[in-house]
Amino acid sequence: MLETTGRTVASIAADVGYRDAGAFSGIFARHTGRRPREYCAIFHRRGDRGEAETRCRET
Repeated sequence: MLETTGRTVASIAADVGYRDAGAFSGIFARHTGRRPREYCAIFHRRGDRGEAETRCRET
């Protein structure tokens, strides 16, 4: 979702079952070596609808 949507990290964290976006960010960083926002900035694929405007936001 970080690569393909313009949704916030908090919204994605909630959808995958985390009540605390900070906990999600920490676990994500341990597994990937990058915080979600950093990962998104590097790997986000721009869509047809201009998602890049809202991508990579924490909340």
